[in-house]
Amino acid sequence: MNANLRTRLAYALAALVGLALLTVCYFTQTKTGAVDSLTTAVGGGMMALVLHYRNSRRRA
Repeated sequence: MNANLRTRLAYALAALVGLALLTVCYFTQTKTGAVDSLTTAVGGGMMALVLHYRNSRRRA
């Protein structure tokens, strides 16, 4: 398996885990009615992951 494919798989796995965490945090938040800082942190992490992926693809 070449490095490019491994990198793409790592980004895909990180995105899936982040989306799962974001979904769990969101539905927990809707039950309690309070904005959870964990939801904000996970959303920010997902945004950072997307920006890092886009910047690394531009350089390649």
